[in-house]
Parts: sequence; structure tokens; C-alpha cells
Amino acid sequence: MSLVLHWPLDTVGPEKRVLDSSPARLHGEVKGDRPANVLDPRFGSCLEFNKNTPTLATPTPSYVLLERSPSLGFAAYTVEAWVKPLPRSGTDAVGLVTADNLHVLVNADGSIEHRFAPLSNDESSHSSAAGVLPVGAWRHVAVTYRDRVARIYLDGTLSAEYTTRADRAPTESSLVLATYRNRFFQACIAHFRIYNDELSEVEIKRDMAEDEAALEAYVRNRPLEFEFIDADEQPVLYVEHATAGQTMTLRLTNTSRHGIEALPTQGDHLTLRFRRGTLATGLRPTLSTPGWTMTADPDAGELRLRWPESTPLASGASLDLPIAGLRADGGQEAHLTRVELAYRKLKYTGESDELTGSQTRHLEILRHPGRDEVPLDLRIAGGDRVLSDGATPATLRLHLANALGAGGDLPLGGASFTVGFAVQNDGESQPWALTSAASAPQATLKVAAPGWTVGDGSLRDGRMRWTITPAQGTVPTLTPGGFVELVLENVLGLPVLGHATVTAEYENVPDHVNGTLTARVERTPLLFTARTALLTGLRVGAVRDAATWDHALATVSRDGYHMQLRRDTGSGGGSIVFLELFQDRTEGDELTFPNIRFHHTEKFWHRIEARKTGFFLKDGNEGQDVLVDLHAATAVLTGLQIGGVTIGEKELQALKRLAADG
Repeated sequence: MSLVLHWPLDTVGPEKRVLDSSPARLHGEVKGDRPANVLDPRFGSCLEFNKNTPTLATPTPSYVLLERSPSLGFAAYTVEAWVKPLPRSGTDAVGLVTADNLHVLVNADGSIEHRFAPLSNDESSHSSAAGVLPVGAWRHVAVTYRDRVARIYLDGTLSAEYTTRADRAPTESSLVLATYRNRFFQACIAHFRIYNDELSEVEIKRDMAEDEAALEAYVRNRPLEFEFIDADEQPVLYVEHATAGQTMTLRLTNTSRHGIEALPTQGDHLTLRFRRGTLATGLRPTLSTPGWTMTADPDAGELRLRWPESTPLASGASLDLPIAGLRADGGQEAHLTRVELAYRKLKYTGESDELTGSQTRHLEILRHPGRDEVPLDLRIAGGDRVLSDGATPATLRLHLANALGAGGDLPLGGASFTVGFAVQNDGESQPWALTSAASAPQATLKVAAPGWTVGDGSLRDGRMRWTITPAQGTVPTLTPGGFVELVLENVLGLPVLGHATVTAEYENVPDHVNGTLTARVERTPLLFTARTALLTGLRVGAVRDAATWDHALATVSRDGYHMQLRRDTGSGGGSIVFLELFQDRTEGDELTFPNIRFHHTEKFWHRIEARKTGFFLKDGNEGQDVLVDLHAATAVLTGLQIGGVTIGEKELQALKRLAADG
């Protein structure tokens, strides 16, 4: 019997590897996200796989892969590991370890399933009782196989045994830890071992004792661990401007096997140290936990805490100390820094020797997100429509307004705004786009008032964008109800009816989170403003069904530079009315004379007026009855009246003969 593999799993080495301390040196490769290296009150340092953290972005599941190795081709074996399951969702089995013909699975009911895949696939697994692996508790798990007998051990004690009718095949295999069929184990795991033979119960307990002896030495030298975290349980301190500052929690955890308590002293027991310049100057942080006192020197980067006497921290217990009124220095950009907790004048309960030491953690410094609701409103003034013809330029006036009303001024010093809209590429269908990708670069953005700088427009990732920042040396402020007008010009609306959005992403608005404002724009065939109305196309008429025409449809559209009234092909032919000026029935004897006027500004205007007696060509002024000339190449008439004289066809023929004789 020999040890084939031993992964202590107390850290992840270079190149995302877990190191094998056995002579075989079968190092594993971490796939997905790097598992967290955590300190545990019972166990010490271990790897935490696939913890479900709702406040963080969706992680990539992590597992450890050992590529196919001849060392894994054995007929008998023992597999061991320390396991602490974490809360998980789902009812499918997850994998502690998986190989070609070896599986140790954890079922949703807390039972362990041992699959050993003998030559015959019948009767190739057995399970422990339910609930043997409770969430949040460390258990030592071992499975063995030899001479058709499979066993499961829990904390060194036999839990289940099974005898199969067929031998197991010694197959060379790959091996993965913490997954089975893409179902990833959420757990802390330590000291994973494989032997090429069956271990007895005594030998399994020997390994457990060695692990716990190492743990005792490790933990005794590092009895007090700490976290320095925000309300989202993250080690993040913000650069912010709110006067109240941020509340951070100093979480103390006793990782030893004994209680820890304070020794009498005139000084402090704990000192939380930051790099000089990390904390803002002039802070007055407070600690309100009963019995605890704190003195602060933020300029020196120190918070000193006094532990109340006769108040032990039990083994495995944690204590949260909320410290209010903190913020990072305003001149700092986002970065990582270290924070140290030094402790002195502490002791184990029942002992007199002083405990001293220190631990360090990383702290992330970020720009302050501030309040969730920014008092800004993005609206479109003077019309929220663009012509949906892909050719007619439109102008949109965006008002970025202070929505506080009487609530006060809104300073925008240091803020930036990215204004943009989605575009549609050739071959795509994106009804939320404002323009096509080809026409988007023609659009321009400017700020109507001075004091702002507009960056060059850029088209990337399916969006057209401009970034707007205060001009150098200015600190713009929006008064209650005030606004900044952004003028978006030369917008060629996508030739598809519907709605699009213009967005304004804001960053670093003092005291507020970053976010996005939106305003909706309508792509329409009819565009009107206070002075003009534009029409891309108007269909006139109706259709009863797909095969029968009620009225022939007509479309008012643009053909080149003129308007066209176009009739779609229908049934029949002959005389068809395309356009009618209709006066409905009126009371009395007065008549209405419909007119069509032709007007060239400041040069001429003429009218065609319809009366009961016929058509009149007149001056354009409706108040005048001045007749104007008609010019034509040939007039085809049945009669001609000049003054009171009517001339017919015979009279005209006589005049024609006289002219010929003359």
C-alpha cells in the first residue's frame, strides 16, 4: 500500500495549481474561478469552492482537474477528505470526486453515494444514511474498495458497507475534485488523499489525527482572525462625500480550540492599522458596542480598541464590532491596500500566558457609490420624435435636470455623463435602435451652455456615445429645477416605426451611486414642430380583406424632391378620383368655392378656384377676384366667350377662311 496523492488544499499555488505533497507529485490544475482561501474556526486554512454570494457577480464554477495518469489505475483504493458543505440549491447530486470508474457524490439529503463501477455495471454503488453531511459542519469522509467490498467511513467510523458480485476494473483515469456532470460542489475541502489499497479504520483515524495535530499547531499560533467588511460583507471602503461616512464592521473570530479573553492593562488590546493616507483626515469614527471603547487617530491611520475584561470570546465564535463614520481619503483612486490587526494583552481562558500577534487583510478602496436615487431627470424638450425615413435629419434637445425641486442645489463637480443610443447594423433587427450604424456617425452632440466639454463621438459595441465632463477648473451646479441642455443633431431615424431610447450614464455625481437615465424617442412617419410638419408616407383608403378591395389604397410619399399621391394597383380602370376637395352640406344659399393655391414666396401666387359656373384662374389673394392668364400650347374648346359675345365652331371657321383669303 502506498500514498498515491495528497492535496492539503490549504492554498492555491502558482499558475492556479493545487500542490501534491506525496512522492508522486500529481499536482492538480484549478479550473474556473480560483477557490477562496479561508480560515476556519475548526479547521484552519482550506479552500472554499463555489460559495453562493448573491451580492457578487455570477462566478465561474471552480474545480480541480488531474489529467489522466497511470498512477490512478488501481483495483483497490482508499479516498479521504475533510468536507464542510455550504448551503446550496437544487436536488441533484454533486461531486466530491469523480474519475472514470470512481465517484464520491453528495446527495441533497446529506447522504454520501460511493460508485465504484465494477466490470459488470450492475450493483455498482451504495450510499450512507441521509443527513450524515450536514451543511456548515466539518466531517471526515473516506471510501474504500477491495475484493468486491466497498465501504464508507465518517469521522473514522464505518457508516456503510456493500459487497458486489463483480470485480472492479483497474482503469487509468483522469480525476476531478468538486464537480460531477457540471454540477459543482459548494463546500470547504481540505486534505484530499488517495491510496492504492484499502485502509483500515485505525489507519484512517491515524490520518485524521495527523491532520488535526497540524491544525492545532496552526490555529494555536493564529488564534484571532479578523475581517473588515462593509454592509455587503465585502472588504470595501469608499471615497465619499456624505457627512455621516460609512459604517464598517470589524469581525473577530476565535479560530482556536479555547476561549480568548483580555488581560488587565492600561493600554489597548487591539490596534487596527491602515497605510498612512488611506483614511480621510478629520474623521471622528465611533464604536457603540457595549463594554468596548475606541480611540481613533485617523491621521496616523490607527483605530485602538479596548477589550472589556471578563468577556471571553468562545472557541469558534465571532464578534461583530460596527465602526461608524469612516471614509477613504478623497485624493485616492480605486486601489487595493492592506489593513493590519495587531493584538496584545490577550490570553486563553484558564491560562496566564499573553497572546500577541497580528494579521493582515486586503481592503479595496473605491469611489463612493453614495445614495441610490440620484435627483436627476432626463427629458426631451420640444418634441420627442424623429422621422422614420432614414434620410431626414432631426434634432433632439435633451434636458438633464435637477429633480430636487425645492430640495437644494445639486453640485456636479467631478461628474461625467455618457450620452448615447443603440444602432442597428446591416442584417440585424433591433427595434430599440435609434439609427443605423451607417448613419450614426453623422450625428453630433453639443452642450447649449458654456462650462462643459464634449468628447468625440464613438461607435462601438452597437452604441453611439459621447462623454461630457465639466470644463477644466469649473464646478457646475444645478439649481432646483435647473437643467443642462444637450443638443443631439443630424439624427437620421431608423426607417422602422417604433420607439428607441437615448441614455445618459452618470458617474461620480457627489454623494450618489453611478447609474443610467433614459428618455424615449419615437420613430414616426409624421414629424411636426412649432414651425414645420414632415411626412414620410400616408396610406389612404381601406381593405376589407386580403383579396377584396373596398377602395384602392393611395399613398402620399416623397418621390425625389416632390410629393406624390400614388394609387396602388386595384381593380377596374377608367375615370378615378385621386383627390377631392369636399365641402360638406351648408345652410342657406351661400356657396363655398374650393381653392388650390400655388405660391412662390415674394414672387408669385395663383389660385384655381371652383365655382358652380366653372373654374377660375385668379390671383393668390383670397380677398381679390383678379383673373390671371392661362398659357397653353393648344386650347381644345367647344365654345369661346369674350365679354358678351359667344363664338362657336362656325364663326371660327369663317374667321379662318377670311384669314386664308386675306
